[in-house]
Amino acid sequence: MSSIKKAYRDFLNTHEGANVYRQFKRLLYARNDSLVQWLNPSVFQTLPAVRGLKVRVCDIGGGDGDRITRILQFLQSRFGNRFHLDFIEQSALYVSEFDPAPLSQFCRTKVHHKLFEETELSAKSYHLVLLIHSIFAFENGNSTEKVLALRRDGGSIVVVSNASKSFLGGLKRLTDYGYEDRRFEIDDLERTLRKLQIPYQRRTTQTEWAIERKTWRQDMSVILDWISLGRFKSFPTSKCKEIESYIYKRGRERNSKTFFKEEEVVLVIPSVGRGH
Repeated sequence: MSSIKKAYRDFLNTHEGANVYRQFKRLLYARNDSLVQWLNPSVFQTLPAVRGLKVRVCDIGGGDGDRITRILQFLQSRFGNRFHLDFIEQSALYVSEFDPAPLSQFCRTKVHHKLFEETELSAKSYHLVLLIHSIFAFENGNSTEKVLALRRDGGSIVVVSNASKSFLGGLKRLTDYGYEDRRFEIDDLERTLRKLQIPYQRRTTQTEWAIERKTWRQDMSVILDWISLGRFKSFPTSKCKEIESYIYKRGRERNSKTFFKEEEVVLVIPSVGRGH
């Protein structure tokens, strides 16, 4: 039996996987990334530590860097601050795509092409630690403790992931069969935080997206390829029918489009200190 955590990492290190995820993100969040457009004023702008003159940021699993670029540009436009960014990404393809040049006037960037678990980072160093849809390959609760150790006094960790009972949460459970392990999900993180008695704030947001009837087959193929990590085409007929039934039941048709809603969970984990 194979490991889904290894499969997740391996898939993102292929041109197919990187491209499929890019298309998947564009389909759900559109060109301007509606998730970040909500996070910027609703979450990031409200964190006291990001208003300092010098802000240290750690982005874990930053993908192609588009999201952290949008986030830091937004914060700098609001508060006029400067940043030091540690950007961690295990996919060589995404590391090669990340261009820190748009941030260069106000941000010093260090790129780490490594797994988070293998990256050497200074404890209690960061005002802001980000994990946006990047906790799935965590090995266990020890990864959580390493993340928690990164916050400096007054700093915060922000984690974003699909709700377990959301459309994509259910789709992952249907496609993640045949593995010896399972993805580390937001519920696992919350259980770990409660066990460690770490306080956190929990928020949810709804992302609504639609598929045109004329592009249904193409767009749904993108979603299923990403969620199944490229395995969907090899699934047995019975499994494909089960997945198709699930999808049709969760969609709402309106004119020439089928609409879906995705619930996403945002955890803000503040430190107990107050300093910068």
